[in-house]
Amino acid sequence: MAMQTPDKRRNGRVGDPPLRYLSLIMIVLFPANLNTARAEVPSIADVCKERKPCTLVKATPAGKDAQGHALTVVELNLGKKNPDNDSADERFNCRPYAREIWLRAAGAGEPKRILALCNDGYGAASVGEDDIKVRVNRLIHVQQGGSAWRWSNGRTIELSPLRVLSEESCNYHNINIGYAVTRWDWRRFAGERRWFPQACKEDDAREKTRPNWCDVARATRRHAVIPRLDGAMPAGEPVHLGSCASAFDESGQRGFVIFGKPRAAGAELRVLMVSNREIVISVSDRSFTAGAANWINDDHVELWIGQDQSGLSCNEPRIKLSQWAIGLDGKVQHAAGATAGAPELVGRAARAVAGRQQVTLRLRLPEVEDYLRALTVVFSKSEGGKQVRLTATSPVKRGDETTLSSVYPINARAARCAVRDGQLDILESGRAELLAE
Repeated sequence: MAMQTPDKRRNGRVGDPPLRYLSLIMIVLFPANLNTARAEVPSIADVCKERKPCTLVKATPAGKDAQGHALTVVELNLGKKNPDNDSADERFNCRPYAREIWLRAAGAGEPKRILALCNDGYGAASVGEDDIKVRVNRLIHVQQGGSAWRWSNGRTIELSPLRVLSEESCNYHNINIGYAVTRWDWRRFAGERRWFPQACKEDDAREKTRPNWCDVARATRRHAVIPRLDGAMPAGEPVHLGSCASAFDESGQRGFVIFGKPRAAGAELRVLMVSNREIVISVSDRSFTAGAANWINDDHVELWIGQDQSGLSCNEPRIKLSQWAIGLDGKVQHAAGATAGAPELVGRAARAVAGRQQVTLRLRLPEVEDYLRALTVVFSKSEGGKQVRLTATSPVKRGDETTLSSVYPINARAARCAVRDGQLDILESGRAELLAE
């Protein structure tokens, strides 16, 4: 049985461990070097308007913006009534009250609403929590909830300019040992997942040594996630990938060198899914190797395709991985595993830029339900007539689906990308529209 990620807004409370780890990590990253002077008590008439009740809970100084305007984070109490539920049942009330978090920049325009919160239990367990911390030009919000399946979602928000810098989530089952922690950095347009498989049998010995949920240090699996931004690239022939993609390279600092020795300033691999089935891959290097008698000894891309296990499934063990090689000329070769479901070449582009060669492939993958999609992208480098290095999005192993990368869907409102100088680059990422969810 495969479990999908629970709805983060309506599924209930998470236990203490996720909140503890997320909060501690974020506090270390963003220490509280705030102005210790008490903020002037602000007027709230312009944010309350005609709403009643509407009272000031607190005003917290948050440093200054780039123009020197003092930033203040204001919390409002709007009463217990759930604004999204007309029921008279007190079980649906907001706990302790409906909250709004606003940002004021002294002498710099209208206040901005950052968060609107109603902790109605956040799920069947009815024990949800919101934790908010204010730092210099930062607000850190961790929300947790769930029932039997628990979740915790954290965001680090830059106040000026207002945007989300990073996100971290954890999902786990309240009585099992499995968990998955996903981190996404909007500035790098890259993320990772670290996870610990469930105990799927009653006599599984791991039950006796239950790890702390959401402890990334004890996770036994890890991979880079592959971003999916639907509609990011026009249909037809591909353009090359720039900053609007996750980047990996042969240095081993971004991604995984799974064969051979790392190489500084070597080849770079960029990856982006642009629909539920289409993936775009750009490879660049000083030069490419081609013309070998065997495709293994040419520079090429590999796709390892299977089903995602990081969603904490308890499926029977299977060996259904398929491995496909795609030459930089676009020719598709079966390498290993199942022969059904070959990727299809949709388009190819090539260019020379900044003293390097670049090839981009647009491929259509086999149809599968979104939550089951798992694949690892590999770039194979050859030198002296033989394969010398494999750079991958995960530490993939033959026959082991738990070593594949998962796909990270991106809300279309969260990022804007556009074609500039022949490549797809980010215009905005982590946009404030995310905060309205």
